[in-house]
Amino acid sequence: MHYAATVDNLVNLASQECMMMKGTAARAAQGGQLPLPIQAVVETAPPEKRVKIQSVSYEREGRRAKARVYLQMENRVLEGTAEGEAQPHRLIAEATLNALKPLIPPSVQIRLLQANEIPSEAGRAVVSVIVLWEDGESRQELVGSALLREDLNRAVAAAMLDALNRLLGRRLETL
Repeated sequence: MHYAATVDNLVNLASQECMMMKGTAARAAQGGQLPLPIQAVVETAPPEKRVKIQSVSYEREGRRAKARVYLQMENRVLEGTAEGEAQPHRLIAEATLNALKPLIPPSVQIRLLQANEIPSEAGRAVVSVIVLWEDGESRQELVGSALLREDLNRAVAAAMLDALNRLLGRRLETL
């Protein structure tokens, strides 16, 4: 077996071999030739580097507020903050962007264009964001969304990661 084979792959291979042998046992009893079992080797890609949400906080004092986001990539913790008028969606999205800055090349500019909460017919809201990614060669509007389960703050940060994960993932592969 190849070292990268997973337990599921091993179980599937064993099951396939068992089924094949059941069909060939009847042929062997009738004098037919038994084929050798074929083993498939499934190679898996190395685990993808991903940014995960560790925690999100939002504190409001009157008309002002502060958002703080902690992200994690492997053993590295990334912290971002944003302060301003009490607009939770915008501040949490900005704090998430600020936490990601060490992973983004200096030639890339990312701006939050929109962050909002959309009610759905299923009874749960969806948080969506639109960001503008500019890298000197191109401009792209990226959209991300997350289902609002229990924590609005976490859903906003998740929507930001959803918007940026493809382009950011390419960058993380080189780190």
